Amino acid sequence: MKKIILATLVAFMVTGVQAQIVSSKNSRLTVEKQAKVKPEIANYNRFSLGLSTNKFKTSDDNLFKFKIDGKREESMTLKGLDINYMRGISLTQKFPLYLEVGGRLTYETLKSTNKDGGNNWSEKETERFNLLSLSVPVNVTYKYTFSNGFYLAPFVGIHFRLNLMANDKWEYEETYYGETEKEDGKMSFFKADEEDEDAYFDEDMDVCKRFQFGGQVGLNFGYKALNIGLGYYFDTPFYKYDSDTNSSNDFKIKSGGVALTVGVNF
Repeated sequence: MKKIILATLVAFMVTGVQAQIVSSKNSRLTVEKQAKVKPEIANYNRFSLGLSTNKFKTSDDNLFKFKIDGKREESMTLKGLDINYMRGISLTQKFPLYLEVGGRLTYETLKSTNKDGGNNWSEKETERFNLLSLSVPVNVTYKYTFSNGFYLAPFVGIHFRLNLMANDKWEYEETYYGETEKEDGKMSFFKADEEDEDAYFDEDMDVCKRFQFGGQVGLNFGYKALNIGLGYYFDTPFYKYDSDTNSSNDFKIKSGGVALTVGVNF
């Protein structure tokens, strides 16, 4: 009986040692497997600053044109700065395919000066168009990484834009026989009220869109943590004149532009 008990204990001890060895081996293989995961597959964050443009173009040249520096133009281009944050989420451990989600804060502006005058009379009107918007982009991107640390990552996606501010600041100066009078003010593109001096549109007109939906396509490239991005963005109309509620024909102000950014991945 004692021999049977002793043999049983020895068998349990041997089995335990073997299990420990197997467990240790599996743990080591798991660590080695995780260590072999390519760095370009890992999730990442990116912060970047950039220069951007936003071109507004009318769909009906006969109905409306922008007055820029004394000329009637079919389009106007705002220029500005943007701040970006993106989170890259790996969609598969086999390929460097990512879903990018983040935020883009953009401020863009355009200054225009219009002058006129004659004998003993002159006038000058200066306008500055300002647009501040917050976008939420959602991209799909594929990252090609080379052995020397350089990479290319084309992307395509959609975004949701909230226009936080859109206004026209103006200054007017008139000189008549040596006497000068000045006025200034600010008008919002989101207001339409004939009794409101801050409204850009009349009471019976549509206003500009606070919410827009659009898309983007572009390319990120860089070296290790450094990232340089170039993208083209387009949106649903910033302004749409609806003939159902207004006496004039429909027309739209379309918007779209490019952005060049420099940032870091971490």
